[in-house]
Amino acid sequence: MKLSLVCCTLGDRPEELERMLCSLEPGPHSIELIVVDQSVDARTRPIVAAHERRFEVKFVQSRPGLSRARNVGLEHVTGEVLAFPDDDCWYRPDTIPRALAHFEREPELAGLSGRWLDDAGAPCGHPWPRAAEPITPKNVWRTAISFTIFARTAAVRALRFDPLVGVGSGTAIGAGEETLYLLKLLATGAPVKYVPDVEVHHPWRGVSSIPLAKAYRYAVGFGYVAREVKYPPSFILPRLVVPLARGLASGVSLDFAAAKYHFTSAVGRTVGVLWGKQLAARAAS
Repeated sequence: MKLSLVCCTLGDRPEELERMLCSLEPGPHSIELIVVDQSVDARTRPIVAAHERRFEVKFVQSRPGLSRARNVGLEHVTGEVLAFPDDDCWYRPDTIPRALAHFEREPELAGLSGRWLDDAGAPCGHPWPRAAEPITPKNVWRTAISFTIFARTAAVRALRFDPLVGVGSGTAIGAGEETLYLLKLLATGAPVKYVPDVEVHHPWRGVSSIPLAKAYRYAVGFGYVAREVKYPPSFILPRLVVPLARGLASGVSLDFAAAKYHFTSAVGRTVGVLWGKQLAARAAS
């Protein structure tokens, strides 16, 4: 089985990109690496070229914007399965074999998401379920993030990322593009599952280290996606209130950096729910 990896980069993290490339271990499967460079000087080409003897490499360029770049990369996919590794994530030796084994055993499976581990190998970002479970619109937010997603190419051939959503989109909608992508796949009725035995490393420094401007854009992304796919108020309202409660709790414990993060998230989520469509429409016009 052939795996196509669509990795988008700006070329500003050469050491991290090298670590990701070194973590790719071709085995009985074959790997097609599609590097989508958004820099103006193609600075990642020499780094990628050093690995061309280990697996098939395609080097393409794109305008800035993560969703735009992924869409460019998707035009070059020839593998039966595809994935979207960040340039600063890295795989464990058994990550790819385990992911492909699920697709081989379950021909009806359209996609899967693994589990995010930090540098030390601990689950992070949010509480990841310990057991495998089907991914649904209700649990997709706690079972998937872009670099843990694998999909059967035939099932997602017609799907594309929304260029107005995600990092570098030029809008305030700074995240949620991969969730929207999975929700489109789920809307077709195709089975997608969360499998914690497929593990992907990615740095995590805690919420206090996230710049407030970034936290705001990410939160707007949540609100925009939640409104775009018409989640009911019973789903949305608690997710507006919880950051406020966490912000108050952090303030009481004198963790003011965390408090600012949570309050910023509450504001961003509210803006995304109420005015996300207007932000997208304004950017598209």
